[in-house]
Amino acid sequence: MKPAEKRKGRISDTFDAKQEGTQKRANDSVTRRDFSMHLVPIGCKWSNNSCAYDATMFVLFNMWNANHAGLASDVEAIGNEWLQLVMRSFRTFKDGLYMLEKVRDHTRRKLHRDFLTVFVYGRETSAEAVMLKMMTSPTVFASIAMCCDNGHSAPLSTQHCCVIEPTTTGRKQWTTLQQYIDIT
Repeated sequence: MKPAEKRKGRISDTFDAKQEGTQKRANDSVTRRDFSMHLVPIGCKWSNNSCAYDATMFVLFNMWNANHAGLASDVEAIGNEWLQLVMRSFRTFKDGLYMLEKVRDHTRRKLHRDFLTVFVYGRETSAEAVMLKMMTSPTVFASIAMCCDNGHSAPLSTQHCCVIEPTTTGRKQWTTLQQYIDIT
């Protein structure tokens, strides 16, 4: 009988062991299945330069979670396919089909496929670029025009992007996102 040989550890063995440890700690994830109380904000675990997408998902999901029934008509009115995709994906998270990180990654990959030079996967992307993609609409939200005394007007600018304005929900009073985080 041959003596048992020592085998060098492969990188995949180490990776698999880490993944198993991660699986066991899944309950410690930033994403939680119990989000019935929207007083505690829910977000994603960071992965591969996902900061811009994490910030976007944090804001959009917690807005949606606080009032998804009322938000549905507003999202339809904006007419942005990306925002509609994200809102539909939040439903899959709420139904327990996907983790919020999967929703983020799906959106991220789709943005990358459609806009290769703007949303480069694994590289820095600004939260502003992601939010602008989600909030831009064919509908004009605001316009500025210059009017003369004769009643003629000349357009100066139009805004095709809606603005998210934080408001107080529930018992705790807040007006900024930082105040919301501080009191929860």
